[in-house]
Amino acid sequence: MQRSFARTALDAVAILLGLTFAAGSGELLLRWFWPQRSHVTIGMFRPDPDAGYRLQSDYRNYVRVPEYRVDIRTDSEGYRVPVESSPEDPSASRILVVGDSFTFGVGVDAEDTFPQVLETRLAGVAPGGWEVRNGGVGGYGPLRTERLLRARQAAWDPDVLVHALYVGNDLLDVRPSSFLEEPRIEKGRMVAGGEARHVRARLYLRTHSHLYAFLRERLYGLYRRTPLAERSQPLDPMGLAEWVGPIREVTWPAAARSIEEIATWARLRGTRYAVMVIPARYQVDDESWARYRKGWGLADDAFDRDHAQREVVELLQRLDVPYLDLLEPMRQATSEGSRLYYEADRHWNAAGHALTARLLHEELDRLGWLRAPDHRSLARR
Repeated sequence: MQRSFARTALDAVAILLGLTFAAGSGELLLRWFWPQRSHVTIGMFRPDPDAGYRLQSDYRNYVRVPEYRVDIRTDSEGYRVPVESSPEDPSASRILVVGDSFTFGVGVDAEDTFPQVLETRLAGVAPGGWEVRNGGVGGYGPLRTERLLRARQAAWDPDVLVHALYVGNDLLDVRPSSFLEEPRIEKGRMVAGGEARHVRARLYLRTHSHLYAFLRERLYGLYRRTPLAERSQPLDPMGLAEWVGPIREVTWPAAARSIEEIATWARLRGTRYAVMVIPARYQVDDESWARYRKGWGLADDAFDRDHAQREVVELLQRLDVPYLDLLEPMRQATSEGSRLYYEADRHWNAAGHALTARLLHEELDRLGWLRAPDHRSLARR
């Protein structure tokens, strides 16, 4: 019996050593000949006394995840820019686009984000042309957007300000009592309070192990076909008919106040201000909407697919703020077969950004904001 136990123990040790050697060899071979690792967002963010955090200046990274690979660059002022960007033209009219990760362009290169595509579309429209800056920062709701705009981005003196507002977590994350403390910035990445040990371990592997990245990418398709994939997604409460107390009593009123503050700020400066209302994927895609309802497991009358959209639009109408509601155009494009969002990541792909840039271009033209340079553009010349 003792001999059998000893042999079993030796076999187990041999298997463990073999697996360790294989893993180590695989890690080294990939590291030397076929690098896989992505630093994700390490180093991307820095603390900010006004907004809590913002993008790091002169940041460079290459993000590789199963659904996409993108280059990320920021300039000396913390704006996202293409890898190859041209110097500013002081005679150009200026559009500043502010917002969250949809504006920043998670999942696409800077050249494919809607602010950059818009700039390309506007080439030659006005004397000196138009320059469009991407002022988006991941995780920003209206409160952080307002604070960073006042403290730093206003110095660029835009002629037009476009506020891209996502009717998902943008309306959930507006917490005036804690936005300067949460999330924390550690090693340039956002850290939520009380991160579980397995989350920290997974991040370590994602940012240090080439073998983990290699296996993760190749097993990802299999994982997406399992029920675990859908269960791992956080449930967004914005599609419910009745919002829970913290949204109704804290975050939505705070978001509304910040939007009003931005509108007042723009009016006093003579800056043209418009809001672009971004729908969630489940609002434009019927399959996503079915999965959304299934995830909650509630009766049909517990849901209101366009609740958040209506609340935002009604607020903008009361404030007399021009707006572009993307819901119906994106719903129509999706019904015609266009795929605008990623499957796992809930952001737009390049097609979603291209459609948004076209719709925004048409709306700015309809408003008459592109026909002649603003008086402050003339003063800069």
